[in-house]
Amino acid sequence: MLKLIKNSNFYDIIGDIHGYSKTLVLMIEKLGYTMKNGFYAHPKRKIIFVGDFIDRGENPLEVLKIVKAMIDNNAAYTVIGNHEYNAIAFNTKNEKGEFLREHSAKNIKQVQKTLDNFKNKDAEWLEYLTWFKTLPIFLEFENFNVIHACWDFNHINYIKKYFSENKITDELLQKSSIKGTPEYEAIEILLKGKEATLPKDVKYIDKDGHPRNSVRYKWWIKLNTETYRTVAVNYEEQVPNVKVNPEYFKGHTPYLENQKPVFFGHYWKTGKPEIQTENVCCLDYSLAKCKQLVAYRYDGEKKLSNSKFVSVNCID
Repeated sequence: MLKLIKNSNFYDIIGDIHGYSKTLVLMIEKLGYTMKNGFYAHPKRKIIFVGDFIDRGENPLEVLKIVKAMIDNNAAYTVIGNHEYNAIAFNTKNEKGEFLREHSAKNIKQVQKTLDNFKNKDAEWLEYLTWFKTLPIFLEFENFNVIHACWDFNHINYIKKYFSENKITDELLQKSSIKGTPEYEAIEILLKGKEATLPKDVKYIDKDGHPRNSVRYKWWIKLNTETYRTVAVNYEEQVPNVKVNPEYFKGHTPYLENQKPVFFGHYWKTGKPEIQTENVCCLDYSLAKCKQLVAYRYDGEKKLSNSKFVSVNCID
């Protein structure tokens, strides 16, 4: 039985880091944390990371060292991101001897910076892959929730019921790599978000230059007569401004106003940080593209505020 984490401290919730260790240090120090006994800590606060420590940037190993040291010394919490999950699957085989995440040119390109950073450090990489499996999929505090991409109660409850460890066990890893299984759907949505298919022959270009015929949508809103552009989490300018097909949103449950605040990353937002609603907050502001790292200073409030954001520009 998973228990709520009691709020004994104030928290600084930090978005996706993606290998940018210098930017992470800049943020941690700006928030008032200092290095002592080999890890960063604050006398009154703790950091919560939303995952995605690796890939894209030049030094994911240093990021992992900083983050793990803080977690090991009770100075921080984290949830697992889809990039950590992908790394586990990329290095794990099924019973047929096939990698759970295909070693395609596209997937290799995504992890290449991490592979380069861990070159000739196989044992250390294996240690971190093992550590990734210990990271919780979600965190429930008394006053707020944290997930990497999407807080969906149905899938959260499925994990609670069948995988009460709340981590990527070997069983969950294998089952979640098979399309069509409940485990696959749960991990896809919790770590990657909800998607809706666009009308036939309608596409747009994503952040990596790939054509897409689906859109990640705002899972927290009530859907009425919106267009694909207005429900899109990002890339609004590229997404077609045509009415949504309600068939693709059957079973959609919004994150209601009376729910606890929820924090997440994942969505490559840009511009000035702002909350999505008074209880919904995305913290990923495209550090993967060397834009900015964003944190929210949470002090127990039920209604979130744009005044609580802290940001630093990327140091390449």
